[in-house]
Amino acid sequence: MKERKILSNFALLAVIFIVGLFLINQPAKNLAPENIKYVKIWGQIIKVDLALTKDAQAQGLSGRNGLKEKEGMLFVFDNSDIHSFWMKDMNFPIDIIWLDEAK
Repeated sequence: MKERKILSNFALLAVIFIVGLFLINQPAKNLAPENIKYVKIWGQIIKVDLALTKDAQAQGLSGRNGLKEKEGMLFVFDNSDIHSFWMKDMNFPIDIIWLDEAK
């Protein structure tokens, strides 16, 4: 059970790291500088663009060429629910992770 949790944590960190690699390459569209934050996950500082509005969430990473290392985008929703994503105008592959508000 402990090995599974360690593997799960490692996988989550790897996904965040990979997303971070792609996020910083292009200037953020629909994101003001105040929507750029830093989060610490398992000792790693990750620069994230916060997608707080419906427009920013719809834009997401569309139109960017990629991300730099240790960068990502964090979509903050008003409620815990099933949320979907689309890949319109994406120029690079991404990994998506889901975070529970209680964890």
